[in-house]
Amino acid sequence: MVGLIVVTAVVVVRLLQSGDAVVELMLWPAAVVLAVVGVTRMRQVPHSSSWTWVAAAVLAGCVPSLMLASVAGPDWRIVAVGVIAAVALVAGVVLQWQSPVVIGASVLVLHLLIQLAPWIVLVASGMPRVISLGVLGIGFRSGCSASCCW
Repeated sequence: MVGLIVVTAVVVVRLLQSGDAVVELMLWPAAVVLAVVGVTRMRQVPHSSSWTWVAAAVLAGCVPSLMLASVAGPDWRIVAVGVIAAVALVAGVVLQWQSPVVIGASVLVLHLLIQLAPWIVLVASGMPRVISLGVLGIGFRSGCSASCCW
């Protein structure tokens, strides 16, 4: 398992350095193999940690494509990152595994922020600064209880 993770990491670094446009051709098969091994192990030992057995597959499937989709890339990559992260999130919720839920949700939120950043900046630039800071303050204040905030 560790060997497969190391080989996947080396392949990712080499492909990112070479500038190859289709990194997913090498990453997604490795992610599928990691997922099959991890799911098989999780089924054999029900109380084992999903962080140990499944997290590497979800990370290998989502994160490099997310990095490439954030810079610029074809539309299929932008859609694929969202679909894979959503599938990981739903599978983690259904199977009650923590790592696919955390990684899938994190990738979805980051992907959403990256893709909507131009529109967020456009809307925020037209707003008076007092309103922008007020919205941030309300969001921060609603997340705090009375005992932890000043």
